[in-house]
Amino acid sequence: MDTDKTDRRRHKRYQKSIQALLKINEHWEKIECFDISGGGVCLDSPVRPELGKTLELHIEGFGRFEGKTIRHLANGFVIQFSSSEHILNQLATDLDNT
Repeated sequence: MDTDKTDRRRHKRYQKSIQALLKINEHWEKIECFDISGGGVCLDSPVRPELGKTLELHIEGFGRFEGKTIRHLANGFVIQFSSSEHILNQLATDLDNT
């Protein structure tokens, strides 16, 4: 059994509380990001969009992103960003500088 717990993520994770707007079923909902990286975000929400659903998200101070729901959590869900590599690298840089 492999006990190596190496984190294989491409981007550093930040545990920050950031407000956002999430478009769900043509309605915008205020939502809170509590863990974010250049590759995705964990959202605190009673809503659990279906896995694989493409969503639009406006993160305060960082801009607009699109992504798919990849995991449900006890207190929300995770979106993996599908934005261009340039945009994701810029987000990672912006997170490093805040």
